[in-house]
Amino acid sequence: MKKNIVIASLMFSILFFSVYCSKKDEFPVLKEGNKELQKIRFAISKMIANIIKSSMDLLGVEVPERM
Repeated sequence: MKKNIVIASLMFSILFFSVYCSKKDEFPVLKEGNKELQKIRFAISKMIANIIKSSMDLLGVEVPERM
């Protein structure tokens, strides 16, 4: 049961990240002129990365610190 929740969480993270990345030209992080919006987008990106890393750790998959 727990493994199913982990896999579902992982799949949600990957799907969300895919949608998020497909809109990177419309919603830039580093090129955003509004500093507050830039902080929010960076925080979202960091949360997504943490969710994916945690999910992969629970599945026993090693993830590089940097790509």
